[in-house]
Amino acid sequence: VFATANSNGAVAYPANSNPGILAVGAMSPCGERKNPASCDGENFWGSNFGAQLDVVAPGVLIPTTDRQGANGYTGTDYTLTFNGTSSACPHVAGLAALVLSVNPNLSAAQVNNIIEQSAQKVRPDLYAYANTGGRPNGTWNNQTGYGLINAQQAVILAGGNNCPADIAVTANVAAPNTDNRQASNSITATNIIANGARGIYHGGGFVLLNPGFSAEPGSGLNAYIEGCSGNFVYRPAAAGEPITYSYRNNGTDESINTQASRIKKAGLVATPNPFTNKLIINYTIAAGDTKAFMELFTPQGTRIAVLLQNNNAATGTYYTSYDAGVLPSGTYLVVLTTNTGKQTIRVVKK
Repeated sequence: VFATANSNGAVAYPANSNPGILAVGAMSPCGERKNPASCDGENFWGSNFGAQLDVVAPGVLIPTTDRQGANGYTGTDYTLTFNGTSSACPHVAGLAALVLSVNPNLSAAQVNNIIEQSAQKVRPDLYAYANTGGRPNGTWNNQTGYGLINAQQAVILAGGNNCPADIAVTANVAAPNTDNRQASNSITATNIIANGARGIYHGGGFVLLNPGFSAEPGSGLNAYIEGCSGNFVYRPAAAGEPITYSYRNNGTDESINTQASRIKKAGLVATPNPFTNKLIINYTIAAGDTKAFMELFTPQGTRIAVLLQNNNAATGTYYTSYDAGVLPSGTYLVVLTTNTGKQTIRVVKK
């Protein structure tokens, strides 16, 4: 982890010397790249920026320990004015240590990826974040890099099984990159997977491809009803396990022109998932559906219960509940069958 320097110019040595270095710029208290005109009023320096910049961290008026007595910057053992990219850099070094405390088996490259993937996009009113060649960990710009470091999200990603409940995928995937995502509940995608690129999306409840999503000819799309499976370990669905590909357009469900082998309707969601004693299923009856039949199965296909039977279903969104207190902990499948098709989600009892 190296600071980019404070001359308001290009990223300086050694931060610019090796792509494996995590180059850190400084952010002002107002979410800007620290520059001579930023809101802090310090007009004599600016955080260096450019092609090698990876992330930013707070770098103005940072409290820290000081050398003792007269040898320090103040008369006390502390200073409140530690500034510069040299004060931003320790935030990121500390975050790297925190990530490794969660998972000490990560490589340096994996730690860097986690910090970049989890960064928060700051001040979109000032900075346009975009997909950039050689920058596979999300949208980026040359003023703030991937954005402001986010310790909570980085720890979640490092933990693997403690991954986010829901993920909104907006970053386009360029060839030859592969975009791997996993969420305990849902993944909602509005991105474009380009020719020669691949998207692999694991949603514990469902994967929803919203307007704006496109998998171009020659691309790959794999979506699994499957929650978090460990630290960046993506496993395929078990043999015979139903896989749901969903697409929603202006409130109606449609198939999409992708290479996905199975296209199913959206609108079947378990809350919460994982659950404890009561399983609540939200479901949608789309236009053309007049019958709804919902069942609960083991992964091996043994039916446990009929959750819903409605022969006169009207278009709309509903919910049904099931007292699951007698069920042992484990994984189950909820299957909703209508006269136009089937929807399947995986649910987990704690």
